[in-house]
Amino acid sequence: MKNHKFVMAALLLAAFAAFGFAYCEPSAIYAIQPDNKKAYVCPPCSCDKDNEVFDKPGSCPTCGMALVEKGSAASRPGPPDVDRKKVAILIFDGVQIIDYTGPWEVFGQAGFEVFTIAQKPDPITTAFGMKVMPNRVFADNPKPDILLIPGGNVLAAQKDPQTLQWLRESAEKAEVVLSVCNGAYILAKAGLLNGLTATTTAPLIDGLAAAAPNIKVVHDKRYVDNGKVITSAGLSAGIDGSLHVISRLLGKGRAQAIALGMEYDWQPDAGFARAALADKRLRFALNGFARIPLNNAGGTERWESLYLIKGVSSMADAFEHINQTLATEGKWTRLTAVPANDMTSIWKFTDEDGRQWNGLLNIQPAIGDKDRLLVSLKIDLNGERLRATANAADPNKIVIKDAWIPEGPPSQKVAAAFLVIENQDAADISLLSVKTDAARAVELHKIETVDEVMKMRRLDLISVPAGSRAELQPAGLHLMLVGLSKPLRQGDEVSVTLQFSNSVQKTFRVPVKRRDTAAN
Repeated sequence: MKNHKFVMAALLLAAFAAFGFAYCEPSAIYAIQPDNKKAYVCPPCSCDKDNEVFDKPGSCPTCGMALVEKGSAASRPGPPDVDRKKVAILIFDGVQIIDYTGPWEVFGQAGFEVFTIAQKPDPITTAFGMKVMPNRVFADNPKPDILLIPGGNVLAAQKDPQTLQWLRESAEKAEVVLSVCNGAYILAKAGLLNGLTATTTAPLIDGLAAAAPNIKVVHDKRYVDNGKVITSAGLSAGIDGSLHVISRLLGKGRAQAIALGMEYDWQPDAGFARAALADKRLRFALNGFARIPLNNAGGTERWESLYLIKGVSSMADAFEHINQTLATEGKWTRLTAVPANDMTSIWKFTDEDGRQWNGLLNIQPAIGDKDRLLVSLKIDLNGERLRATANAADPNKIVIKDAWIPEGPPSQKVAAAFLVIENQDAADISLLSVKTDAARAVELHKIETVDEVMKMRRLDLISVPAGSRAELQPAGLHLMLVGLSKPLRQGDEVSVTLQFSNSVQKTFRVPVKRRDTAAN
């Protein structure tokens, strides 16, 4: 037993000795490593190689930036501490969330010192009810390098003398002053836009010139750079404006890297500006109506809007009200009505640049819903194309083929319907709604595969471009008959009415078939 204890003690002492050497003398081990072994990393840019270590200099295989020595100032997030810019973001009750949080993300990714600032230290209630505590107050006098003025409910800030005074003093010492959305109105009230070119959010852009003298307002820019003062358009445009500031201060490559890290599609040369889109000629047309948007699409030279309106006394009254609005508020001139359809009117107007526009209004009942009307508004610089659309309501140019409904079990309360729609006309159309006496409702559906799972999505409409066809087939587009009035058996026929955007209604009978005989 004594020998056994002696052996165990000796083994433990040997183990402690080995551990103590390894633990207490690491410097002796590292001392024999070569001291000229260097490691290299990509400068932090939010690409997927930021945490990878390279054994020799070169370029990052992802972003292309030159690798820097690990541990150097260039390898740390953002610029060296001595060069960090201070970014002050004004916040106030009703401030728009994305107006300040989007730019915060950009400047934060750049390594700048970002903070919110308010007149008082009290909690701020943003748009949509977010509660925010300001980081600083005006009295702190932080002297920011970059001053950001977001939009939102700016009325109180525009009228507050202390806010405007702080803004003027801070702007005088700042390197950059950037407004987002209708934050430009605060700059205007502070006198910081006099003599400059500016922009703001699309719905409020026409009123900016009245907010202060000598402002040249532009509609076709996502942001406008005057040197010190930069104004950006609405909401997400603040991200673009902030990336532009980073591009000026740190280089375009750094701004591109930040945008990639944010997964933001930054295209400063793309020319997209919300206020330049043609729908600004239509926004007032349905004032006074409760409406549901079904489709809004186009560009700077054409636009199509489709709405459901509800709560109207009659279709004729709604038609005349919209026509009157186009004439008085839009200064449109009504041309001769289309003889084939007394609920269609053709218009023309001349814009501020002297360009001749043409417009088309059509209103029709929504089948299956007596309390709602379908209103279509189209404008285009190409008048002939709209005239063709107005006169294209020829039912014979919409051809329905291969319609069938699969037979289901007697207990089934829903059924799908399949068919092919051929548009043989020169004008685009859309299938808007469907009605049948065999079901409580008919919905437009599409089956999609998401994460390897098939899901059914309801659609507002099915587009059928000119000269094309829409195939409503199993595992794709289809009609869904909801709430069947009786079981559907092979040999039955179901009467169905399709309603299209050009006022055409097509009624036809659809046979019920077993799936194994549907191809016959």
